[in-house]
Amino acid sequence: MTAMFTSIFSFLLTLIIGFLVFMVLPVWLFLHYRNSNRGNRRFSESDLQRLNQLQNHAANLEARVKVLETILDAKVPNWRVNR
Repeated sequence: MTAMFTSIFSFLLTLIIGFLVFMVLPVWLFLHYRNSNRGNRRFSESDLQRLNQLQNHAANLEARVKVLETILDAKVPNWRVNR
């Protein structure tokens, strides 16, 4: 009886270890390194410079729109209602 128990136990242990090594471990490693690499994504120096340029350009455009609205307010008082 004990010989049969040990052979069944060793067979099940082999199956469990095989499942862990060939199924669980690769999936776990894949998910771990995929998530850890996502946290390391940073903007490069050129990306930050371009972002700063775009931000300045947007601020300039906003100032120009405000100037145009001021001119329209002076020349055509009800232009906002008519659009």
